[in-house]
Amino acid sequence: MYWNQNIGDPIVMWLLKTLLLVVLFVCGYGISYKKHQNFLKYSICATSFYSLIEGLRWLRGVDYLHYYNDIATNFRDSMTTADPEFLYRTFCTWVHSTGMPVCFAFVFYSFLLITSFLCVLKHFRAIAVWALPLFYLITINGAENHIRQFLAIPFLLFAFSLWLDGNKKYAYLMLCIPPFIHKSSLFAILFFLIFIHLKVNMKKRGAIFISALYLLLALFWDINNLSSIVPYIQMLNIGDDNSNFANYTQDAERWFTNEGSMAELAGLKTSFINSLTTNVSALIALFFGYKVAQEDKKFFLPYWFTCISCFITCIGGDIELFGRFSEWLYIFYPLILAAVINYVSKTKKSVRILVNTILFFIYFIYGFLRYWGTPTLTGSGFIWDA
Repeated sequence: MYWNQNIGDPIVMWLLKTLLLVVLFVCGYGISYKKHQNFLKYSICATSFYSLIEGLRWLRGVDYLHYYNDIATNFRDSMTTADPEFLYRTFCTWVHSTGMPVCFAFVFYSFLLITSFLCVLKHFRAIAVWALPLFYLITINGAENHIRQFLAIPFLLFAFSLWLDGNKKYAYLMLCIPPFIHKSSLFAILFFLIFIHLKVNMKKRGAIFISALYLLLALFWDINNLSSIVPYIQMLNIGDDNSNFANYTQDAERWFTNEGSMAELAGLKTSFINSLTTNVSALIALFFGYKVAQEDKKFFLPYWFTCISCFITCIGGDIELFGRFSEWLYIFYPLILAAVINYVSKTKKSVRILVNTILFFIYFIYGFLRYWGTPTLTGSGFIWDA
């Protein structure tokens, strides 16, 4: 990890972030309300702004320097990925051998992520006006910090898009790619294969049951309960001593208890309002998202991915290991929330106003404007600050 808040100008960073958010909203509006043949035009605009503004950042993200060194030193430095997966190593070696600037790789990572989400949005144009800006607001932290994971995630999105297109063979082929970038993607691939084949009769009371179960967990679950499973985790002996899994099992007291909390590691405290906004947003997604999935089967997989992600977060809090697994699944969260906004627009005015106001506060006021003008823990840098 490399933390330096003094890199770059936070005002410049936030102006560019705000510009990107506005561009994504405008492009999303164009996709939702303009002629279908304009989809490509708005997609190119959104992709260009996102790829450049996000891709040209410098040292922003706890693992940025780590992945920068993977390419700059071709895995010869001590601060590089140990035993990298085949496709990831091949790509880094190729960039290194061609002599291209390392920033090219980060622009490519951003390009791949936004392009994959736009491919999915092709099937959900009506909600693009909300889905595109929400995608940015919800995934930005993970995309900037967990870079290799978010290099693998786009292939799950491409696979889902291909599946909706009816190209099932290509969807399966696309699912073969992520494990060669990040092994833990097998977790998401397993759920993907389950939910694209699973036939579940989504009963009317299901929304109440799932929401009530989540609420009970949110109110009464204590993260310290996880310490009871530590002895069983430590009994596992899978992989050699240098494998990632071995590191997790041998250091289970950290990874499966509050010691692994990202807030603890950063020297911060988890605030009540942060927990409240997370849980309220989850309850809205779980309750209304269920109804959305009942009406449109295309939302079946995104809903259950979102559902499992919410429960993982509820149980594991901000423990890094749980957050990593949750990130594989919450990539569809923006899609479900956008669909919820669209759904409640057809319900009672009071419900529409309440839900939209809550989501606007959580993601724009609390999640975005609250931080405006302040540097991140790893600074506000762009490549011109290098």
